[in-house]
Amino acid sequence: MKRILVAAVLVLVTGAIAMAQQNKMLPGRTTADKKNLTDMVKGLVNNHGTLEDLKTLDDVCTTASVQGNIDALKIIEAEDFTFTGPDGAIVNKAQDLATIESGDLVYESINLSDVNVRVFGDAGVVTGKADVKGHYRDFDISGGYRYTVMFVKRAGHWQAVASQMTRIQQG
Repeated sequence: MKRILVAAVLVLVTGAIAMAQQNKMLPGRTTADKKNLTDMVKGLVNNHGTLEDLKTLDDVCTTASVQGNIDALKIIEAEDFTFTGPDGAIVNKAQDLATIESGDLVYESINLSDVNVRVFGDAGVVTGKADVKGHYRDFDISGGYRYTVMFVKRAGHWQAVASQMTRIQQG
């Protein structure tokens, strides 16, 4: 029964992401769209932690970032989450969420490729390439990045504990 529920959630999430990308529109930023995604996140963080579960959780995190969906990101990011930005700056969960919530950091789109997932018991690592379109305040952050997200399963729930992005140099 649990596997059927997990499979259904994965199909819904994957379908929503594919439809948004196929239509070349931003994932919905309405309250209803954000609530739907947040509800999906709640199901995903409770999964067993297969490679596909963590890949989907990474995809959903990307969609939540584009939506500016603070509720979903609060669930995904652990309280002790740290993000290392392309400039080497380290921010904690509160700082990361505040930057998005304030509108200082806006992702218009994020397209993932070369995604690789490895699970080590109650830990998982997702690496890949993110093609980003967006801005931080007045600075255009669009371009290609390599990224890593470390997930840990605590008390039966998967959460991101660390993430980093490195800009891919042109030329």
